Amino acid sequence: MAVSTQARYSALVDAKLRHDIVQKNGYVWNNKYEGDPKAGAVKIPVRDTEVTVTSYNKQSGATKSYASGSFITLTISKDKAVNEIIDGFEADAVPDNIVADRLDSAGYSLAMQINEDGTAELLDKATVIGQTSATSKSNIYDRLVDAKTKLTKNKVPATGRFALVNPDTMNLVLKSSEFTAASSLGDEVKQSGAVGRIAGFLVFEDATLPDHANFICGHPNWCCRVEEWQKDVHVQDLGGSGTYIGASAVQGRKIYDHLVTKSAAVVMDSGVLNGSVAIASHTATITLGTNATGAKYRIKHGDTWGDWTAYDSTNKPTTQANDTIEFYSFDADGVRSGIVSQVDA
Repeated sequence: MAVSTQARYSALVDAKLRHDIVQKNGYVWNNKYEGDPKAGAVKIPVRDTEVTVTSYNKQSGATKSYASGSFITLTISKDKAVNEIIDGFEADAVPDNIVADRLDSAGYSLAMQINEDGTAELLDKATVIGQTSATSKSNIYDRLVDAKTKLTKNKVPATGRFALVNPDTMNLVLKSSEFTAASSLGDEVKQSGAVGRIAGFLVFEDATLPDHANFICGHPNWCCRVEEWQKDVHVQDLGGSGTYIGASAVQGRKIYDHLVTKSAAVVMDSGVLNGSVAIASHTATITLGTNATGAKYRIKHGDTWGDWTAYDSTNKPTTQANDTIEFYSFDADGVRSGIVSQVDA
């Protein structure tokens, strides 16, 4: 099949993907990277240093400054294939409507998979706002404002912020008097797939967020998605396979990955997972909170923190005087709580 046809098929799948995916490029993720994903790795630019603004002197000019940039090497770990068999047709005889149906299905399936993998990266890297009470209609707006404040303090731009909300929490957002539906916000917002705006966030309902991840807020400047077709979509004849007779398949390989480059630019409101920690005779006991299935802890001795370690109630951690122990809990979906700490006094 001609390369131009393969490129056209890939473009059609990408168009379907962009339409169906919740976490859209430009609104949740950016595509700023250097290198070729097909080579196996790319470099993601990271720049947390702000440009210095100085006074200008007509005789001597302005003082020169230099804000150093850095890069994170991201090894591409996701390689997904579409290999949909079309029985009864050789490659050059497949009707256009059947090809179109398979391309449509491929775009939708890839969108769901990429969205789930994006959620996994956000869950892993987000700064958690731990809660001690359940999210409700009466406090959902306050909690979104708390997330807004946290991002502002972390110098995240106010323009372009997103909020991914799980379905149960979306139910509460829609009932909030502060919520503005997308239909009142103009065509650009509606085209983004956002359902509306609240507390300065474009709101996207995202069913890939687990139950205890109420919402994740952030900014695409620090959320990077890398994607490329390793092998363009095409109709492959299977006549020479030795197995299939008079059949073909719609095939293609998509490589991609996600990286959050700054945890402070992404915050998550978790369900009630926080527990408590008590120290007696230099032995720390962690009590898991509601919905938590496990915990990890670390101990600070002097000025040095130890590694994060899985908590085992049968082999409790030991501390020394003035040590600090902190822990976070997590549920079966990997949703984390806020950090709880205690000093060995």
